[in-house]
Amino acid sequence: MAENKFLRWMTANTQSVYWNDSAVIPELDEAISNGARGVTTNPFLVNATLQSQPDFWAQNAPKVDPELKGDAKVEAEIEGVTKYIAKKLAPFREEGFGKGYCCA
Repeated sequence: MAENKFLRWMTANTQSVYWNDSAVIPELDEAISNGARGVTTNPFLVNATLQSQPDFWAQNAPKVDPELKGDAKVEAEIEGVTKYIAKKLAPFREEGFGKGYCCA
């Protein structure tokens, strides 16, 4: 994983809270190692992680009911990804305001 000295300095020496803007797990892991304590995501970013890591998500997200269509299907896909990420970030919540959350 790439070390980002600026982000590490910023999160250690300022009140700034770094949130990563990606649902792709290797990118998230790198961001966390550089001080990220939250994640923002959206349908585009959820699609990016589902497309880039289909095997990972097949094992780590609940199966979406194949009968679901339209909004219900989209909501189920986003819910599976964001719940996984929220659980991954949960340990950071005890660090204080704005830490340990996934915003979708």
